[in-house]
Amino acid sequence: MKKLAYTLVIAATVGLLAACDGTPTAGNSPEPTPPTATATATPTSEPTAPSATGNTAQGNTIEIGDYGFDDIARLDAAGCGMTLWRAEESTASAGDRRFILLNGLDDDSMIMRINGEDVRFNRTAASGEEFYGQRTSQTFVSQNGGITVTANVELGERGEIESVAIREGTVRVEQGSAVVEIPVAGDAGC
Repeated sequence: MKKLAYTLVIAATVGLLAACDGTPTAGNSPEPTPPTATATATPTSEPTAPSATGNTAQGNTIEIGDYGFDDIARLDAAGCGMTLWRAEESTASAGDRRFILLNGLDDDSMIMRINGEDVRFNRTAASGEEFYGQRTSQTFVSQNGGITVTANVELGERGEIESVAIREGTVRVEQGSAVVEIPVAGDAGC
């Protein structure tokens, strides 16, 4: 029952966002080809900008995939929580945005597509302002312990119906010596 309510709330929020700006909803708009961000391994702790190639002598890369509306339903990942997309997608209509991070209310509900696989994460730390079961700074570790994700966001305007915009932020993904940092925007609600 909780998952059904969770699914309905995100679907309603996304539908409202699409309706507010006059754009088509996911049900009647084509899915674009998913872009990815790839970073190469670096010997320092400095973030590596996303690149198209991502090949190194060590072979360490991180490829960040994304999700459309159909994926959210398939993964049973809709509901109260936070969705983040690449900052450059902020100008796209709400129905055409591709999400790179989905996080619900539970500490084990975060999911990302990394290196072509849907990876589930546990929240291990959170600080800053609270909003809809989220915090402005959150750290997640993959359930197999091999990947760490840090999401730092700045809140924007509150929506009319149980939502808040995420004006900007950064998602940092670390796997071994590979690091990728992606500028993001998004929303959260219930």
